[in-house]
Amino acid sequence: MLLQNGERLFCWPLDKHIITAGWYYSDGSLHSATDFRTSGIMPNPSGSIQPVKASENGVVDQVQNWDGVTKTGMQSYGNMIRVKHADYKSKTLQTRYAHLSKILVQNGQEVKEGEIIGYTGSTGNVFGAHLHYEVIYNGTRVNPLNWLDDDFTTASSSVKLGSYTSVVTDYEATSRPSVLGMDISKYQGEVDFKKVKADGIRFVILRAVSSDNNGIYIDPYFERNYREALANGIAVGAYIFTYAKTEEEQNEEVAKLLEALDGKTFKYPIFVDVEWDGFASINRTTLTNLVRRFMDIIDQKGYIPGWYSYTNFINSYLDASELSAYPLWVADYRSAVGFAGNYDIWQYTSTGTVDGVSGNVDLNRDYHGYISFEEPSESEEQPSEEEKPQEPSEGDPRMQILLIGPVTNSQAMKHYMLSQELKVPYMSRYATDEDKTQVLVLGPMTTGDAYKFWTLSKQQDVEYSSAWV
Repeated sequence: MLLQNGERLFCWPLDKHIITAGWYYSDGSLHSATDFRTSGIMPNPSGSIQPVKASENGVVDQVQNWDGVTKTGMQSYGNMIRVKHADYKSKTLQTRYAHLSKILVQNGQEVKEGEIIGYTGSTGNVFGAHLHYEVIYNGTRVNPLNWLDDDFTTASSSVKLGSYTSVVTDYEATSRPSVLGMDISKYQGEVDFKKVKADGIRFVILRAVSSDNNGIYIDPYFERNYREALANGIAVGAYIFTYAKTEEEQNEEVAKLLEALDGKTFKYPIFVDVEWDGFASINRTTLTNLVRRFMDIIDQKGYIPGWYSYTNFINSYLDASELSAYPLWVADYRSAVGFAGNYDIWQYTSTGTVDGVSGNVDLNRDYHGYISFEEPSESEEQPSEEEKPQEPSEGDPRMQILLIGPVTNSQAMKHYMLSQELKVPYMSRYATDEDKTQVLVLGPMTTGDAYKFWTLSKQQDVEYSSAWV
């Protein structure tokens, strides 16, 4: 990927970046490559087979299949792939991946950055399993660490990295206007949204639905998270973690998602989270069509649809060009996004810390501007205590009557439709004969239903009050 500062940044060929041998071997002799550990790494710590990924878009210009015996010359590389990338500063640029156990590409094949091209192994002249990785610039091997960021560790103090300069990336959060947010699920437990708001978080994307061995379920914290986020002036979006491989399975997920979303409004999209490794068993076109179908249904139900995944998954399993009309929320924990296409939201870390949230939390930057880039004043964003749906104290009745308005006819229609869905009594009258605005009286209703009308009122920026009956 060519950065805005003119530097070329490669993605790492393995998910874990543990260097066992650098530009020089530990005895000081020239290695002219970088070796990476492949054993003892999750999720298969007992094995040494790890997926190898293309460092950047390119064309495979050499594939070698080891004869199983020879360990000299080119055969010393064992099973090997070389990829030719776009020229950099008018000079040829290539990467080489050696000692593979399996090759997934063929000579002349186009590959994308992050696409899995083979698997690590111990073929050729080796003493143990590892990935031998080279960068070849203008026909000469150069230190690979000059083409990568500084996100790596060494296996021991004896590793000799040689001379290099990590790629200086243009950290996007500092160069583009954005809004700071987070995403959470049941794994964060009970969140203190008042503290979250005070810590600078302005939007949250909530997990609404997922699946486990017992089937599809609504996240047990979704309702509370939705209610508390809005009550503290934090904009909300939602997502479903999909496992659907067929339209029939997808229909079941859709039904549960719509159940979770019923009666709620959102300023951020409803995202289809597509990252399950089980999708590797279906082809790119089928998976892309399923994701698009899911978003089309979300759109038809009146919500903003979007999709979520991480850079390497997108490049390996999805046709991003077919989904480019929909908002993308992309995960990439490097210092710059490696995905070459457009995206609306960047999930830039999974180890963020936010006051009010226990443990690590995903942090995000909204570059689209679903809410204003400018931080609104507290009076603009925070509802007063009088505006909030009332919480019953001990001994109070549990039903409320709402007074909403004045509202326009179109605003009144949305409240009417919500009242029909919730089976809540609805009455209206014109506020004046001149402007034909209406005042609405709704209820009695439960506190949960009152929150839904309060949320709609806040979206419409109309007056809201409630009283116990």
